[in-house]
Amino acid sequence: IKWKANSLGIYKKRAIQVKTNLDSLLLENNESYYWIGFLMADGFIEHKQFRLSLALQRNDDVQIKKFAKYINSQNINYITKYRYSKLKNKICEYEMCSVSAADKHFVPQIIEKYNFKPRKTYNPPNLSFLDNDMNLFISFIIGFIDGDGTISKIKNSQRVELAIRCHHSWLNNLQYISDKITNHIGVPNKNAIIYDNCATLRMNSKMIRFLYQKSKELNL
Repeated sequence: IKWKANSLGIYKKRAIQVKTNLDSLLLENNESYYWIGFLMADGFIEHKQFRLSLALQRNDDVQIKKFAKYINSQNINYITKYRYSKLKNKICEYEMCSVSAADKHFVPQIIEKYNFKPRKTYNPPNLSFLDNDMNLFISFIIGFIDGDGTISKIKNSQRVELAIRCHHSWLNNLQYISDKITNHIGVPNKNAIIYDNCATLRMNSKMIRFLYQKSKELNL
């Protein structure tokens, strides 16, 4: 009965205690796609529990609070974790800040619309949902860069470099991102590569300038 109801799009009314607005992540606007890009980089979805969460280091809690405000969640937590540091050769303490929300109605829709897969680090999504609107694509990419990107100064140079590094299974998706940006701004293609067993895309100055200008234009 449950399977048939789901196939027909019939759901029980949501419990009154559900106070978050995860439906905001389904909107066709720039801010929604920015957060989907950020979640694709740093977020986590528990498919069986219909729970979406985002956790960052404590010094990035401003970003957590912004996301919590966007989905209207009060469920912000600060926790202490421990892990071994090869550099320091000891167990180190670090603090995390997280926000989470569960919703049996909207989380499945988010999973389906944006092709979130279990263990997304190793099972990258199909990004074809980004094909039709360039501004939504750019919003997604800026969010993804804020999550998984790094900016650094090139050695012995005044120039800077923006790079995205992911699990090697993301290579095709990074190439898709590069192709779409370079084709749009009319510059030579930039190849994504496997470096140190990671899929890596290093953007040139024209790509960086374009994304910077679009981030200001789209107020991201």
